[in-house]
Amino acid sequence: LSKDGIYEIPSQWQIGLNMCVSCGEILGLQMTGFMVERIGNRYTMIIALSLLCCYIFILYYCKSLAMIAVGQVLSAMPWGCFQSVAVTYASEVCPLALRYYMTSYSNMCWLFGQIFASGIMKNSQQNLANSDMGYKLPFALQWIWPPPLALGIFLAPESPWWLVKKNKMADAKRALDRILSGKGEEKEIQVKMTLEKMRLTIEKEKKTEDKSVSVFECFKGVNLRRTRIACLTWIVQNSSGSVLLGYSTYFFEKAGMATSSAFTFSIIQYCLGLAGTMCS
Repeated sequence: LSKDGIYEIPSQWQIGLNMCVSCGEILGLQMTGFMVERIGNRYTMIIALSLLCCYIFILYYCKSLAMIAVGQVLSAMPWGCFQSVAVTYASEVCPLALRYYMTSYSNMCWLFGQIFASGIMKNSQQNLANSDMGYKLPFALQWIWPPPLALGIFLAPESPWWLVKKNKMADAKRALDRILSGKGEEKEIQVKMTLEKMRLTIEKEKKTEDKSVSVFECFKGVNLRRTRIACLTWIVQNSSGSVLLGYSTYFFEKAGMATSSAFTFSIIQYCLGLAGTMCS
């Protein structure tokens, strides 16, 4: 309870909870590489969605900030998985002509989620402020997404790149047959050529791995340029202020806005982000 007689989470805890998310995402990102290598993209995503369903229970039934912190760390581990696997998997199973749109659409989904969450919290603040559902409903609505997503991923083809790497050529051929467009003999030739290209690329990678290449190769020669590009892309995104978006509603309130208006402005900023992604 603040000096003004308003219930709010102290800023230190708000920062701490966001740091819990970052820590959980880092753990999830590290674990994802090993899981994808062993069981593939599809089952890694399905397991992550299933775990997320379980971890939401902690947030829904939380009775203290410590429980929220634990729930944030655990929930962020599947989120880290989604960050790394979703775009990679989509680009590998999506037709080439649609690949640019699919990878951009994955970012739009994050924005859709933020708009949806802001709208739900605005509604909760107005209609459920004096009820436990005021904070439970936003957590509970997270259960909507994992089941249909898991079903869709289960019905989708596995990454042909992973199948070729595991020497499952027949399965890779069937996956490519579903992914590539065309008909008849032309499609058959395209599937064979793509399969052979994948096989040769993976063989070349294995020869490189046999030379005991270390992570320090990322900072040598042409690889250093690639590393700089990848890192600077993320730095620019964060230096533009995107990290502060999670605190925007709180900042608007502290600036003197009514809580309802603060949520409205948060929705507007996410809509602007959505418009920017669509333009890109």
